[in-house]
This record gives sequence, structure tokens and C-alpha cells, in this order.
Amino acid sequence: MWITQLFDYWSRQMFAPGTALRKKYQYFRDLLALDRFCLEKMAEIEEIHYRGIPCDYARVVRLCRELDHAAGNLAKSLIALNPLQYRELKAHYRRISAEINEIIEFEDPETAPPFSIDLKRAATRDPDRMPDTTLVGGKARNLAFIQSRDFPVPEGFCVTTRAFNAVLSANNLRPRINDILSRICLDSTESIEEKCRDIRRMLLEAVIPDDIRKELEARLEGFSGKKLAVRSSAVGEDGELSFAGQYKSLLHVDPEDFFDAYRQILAGKYTPRATAYRIQAGLPDELIPMAVLALEMIDGRESGVVYSSGIGNPEETGIYVVSGTGERLVGGEVKAKEYFIGKTEDAEFPADSPVVYENPSPPCP
Repeated sequence: MWITQLFDYWSRQMFAPGTALRKKYQYFRDLLALDRFCLEKMAEIEEIHYRGIPCDYARVVRLCRELDHAAGNLAKSLIALNPLQYRELKAHYRRISAEINEIIEFEDPETAPPFSIDLKRAATRDPDRMPDTTLVGGKARNLAFIQSRDFPVPEGFCVTTRAFNAVLSANNLRPRINDILSRICLDSTESIEEKCRDIRRMLLEAVIPDDIRKELEARLEGFSGKKLAVRSSAVGEDGELSFAGQYKSLLHVDPEDFFDAYRQILAGKYTPRATAYRIQAGLPDELIPMAVLALEMIDGRESGVVYSSGIGNPEETGIYVVSGTGERLVGGEVKAKEYFIGKTEDAEFPADSPVVYENPSPPCP
């Protein structure tokens, strides 16, 4: 290729020197503009790195790709100005470009079955046979774990992260989502709210692929005449990063309305609060796919939240209880009854305390 460019270069020099001069001038102008553009992108990337500016990983990827594209055009301009002197430049650029793309790109996500998993069948005392968190998310895996220890867990199933990936793929949403995420500014409340709203709208309008729909319809047949609790179970949720109260849960869902509820839970992954929390934790969106739990709805007499490390005293376990379902507690609508137990003490509950389920198996860690 460089021989062709060299021949074209010397032909213009010999037979059309005026044209060659004008083209050389244009290449030189392009070179200056591209050099300035590359320096600006490098400065943005360095500012994110050295100043610790909170932004979505998608922004870093976009800046790297813009820099890569501009550097390729800059190399072309240099080669056009002097093909002989810069003939090796294209090979060097291609090598560097390939290395950059290998670093910033993710592997294609899994979009093949299973699209759903029965919680009861997933429950096993063998940790090596438990469903992986990357497949069912933190909440579903924890429920399967405690069910394997003979704690009572409502009947249900988990729609896997592979179904989420397949929905994004079928609707070509990943590049559109990343483009929006790359332009979010955490310093602007209006910016993040507007952009998260755009992403949620895309997911609420997404088409569920037929193979996923058929598999879930077969699951839902077992819940005819019952109500469902449809809940988030994202990768990373209820783990080292809790995402507590940031994703969506829907209660008393009719099975025939499940697919609308499913879309709402997926869309709930992109609330401003959850998105900002993930960005500040430094997690790329691709690493936090959403699984969804569908559980038989239980109208609990009492519900609550347990903090293994108390808010006021880390040596205490805090238990917060309300009557009925726990959504009013999580939503801050009612004040809970509070119980604090020292971690090294035997639990002694007052007379008005909730019934504690006594289980012979060892508690989950």
C-alpha cells in the first residue's frame, strides 16, 4: 500500500506541482487539527484518572475510541505528507490500536439459555453446585442458599442475567445505553435524571424475544391464580456493594402482567440513584447485569430488615420490624420497631417482638 502512496505522491510532485502543494497544505492543516484533538482527548482521560473524576466507564471507552480514531487519521496525514519517511507508521498505529481495544472492550455477554432457574432446584448444600452470582445475581443466590439450609422461602424462580443480556441484544440497546451513560455528569442532577429516564424508556419499550417469553410462560403456569412479588437480583446486589433500596420491587403482580413487571425491574437498574451509586463504586455497567426474582406473594404478618452491623454500634445487630409487608419500611412511610442485639450475646426478645423462626441448621454466614 505504501508503494502506491509513494507513486501517487511523486506523480503529483512531477506533473501537478500546484495540486501537490494544495494537497500538502490541506494535509498539514488536518495534521494540526488532529494533533490538537488528540491532545484534548488525552487531557480528558488524564483528568479522569489523576483527579478521580467520577464518570461512567462508558465515557472512558468513548474517549479512548475517539482518540484512537483521530490518531489513525493523524497517521494517514503524516504518511500523505511524506510516504517514504513515515511508511512504518501505519503498522505501529495498528498494533497500538489493537492493544487499546483489547484492554477497553468486554467479551460478548452470554445470551444463551438458561433464561430462568427454579429456586428450589437451585438450592443445594454443595456450594460448588449453587448457581453462580453472575447468572442469578446476589439476592437470588442468597435465597437459594438459605433455602438449602431449610429456612422457609416462597416458591419462585429467577429470570437469569442471560435473559437480560438477550433482551439488550435483541433490541440493540447496549451501544445506545453506553452512549447515554458516557455523557452523564454526576455534577448535574438534571443531566443524570434526564439521561436515566431515556434509558428506562428504552427498556420499558423493549421487545422480549420469543424464546425467553415461551420459557417464562411455562414457569408462570405454576402460579395461576396466585400473586407474585417481582424483585431485582442484580449482580453485585446484596454483596460487598448492597445497592440497598435502589432497585425496584413490585408486589401483588398478576402472572398475566409479569412481562410488564419484568421490564419495569430491568428499567429500575437505571434510576439516577442506582446509576450514581454504581459509577461512584467504579463499576462498569456491563459487569452489573440484572436478574429478576419472581416469588409467590406472601402477605406477611410482620416484615423487617436486619443490619448485621448496627448503624450506631458495629458490635450490635440491628433489627427493624413493621406490620405487614416491608415496602412501607423500605419506603420510609412508617417507623419500625427497633431491636439491638450484641453479637456475642444470646438473643432475648421482648414480648412484643416478632416470632423468630427456630431452625436446627446452622445460620447462613
